[in-house]
Amino acid sequence: MNEPYDTLPHFFLELRGRGLSLSAMDAEILFQWKLSLVPVEVIMDIAWSIADECQTQSRPFPANLATLDRRVKKYLKHKNQC
Repeated sequence: MNEPYDTLPHFFLELRGRGLSLSAMDAEILFQWKLSLVPVEVIMDIAWSIADECQTQSRPFPANLATLDRRVKKYLKHKNQC
């Protein structure tokens, strides 16, 4: 059975539209999300939101996952406060 987190690298590369693999920094971000048990659905929803914003503003999807990581951390912080 394929682990849900295994699909994320391909998903991000597809959204970027360029590159063959993730950087070491991006791989570390994915690893931290997995350790923190961030639901894959949440990560993908946030990524789609960023992709929609990029399309609206005619700019490319971010070259690394730092922007997405900031939004995931913001989501987790907000979730833990509720």
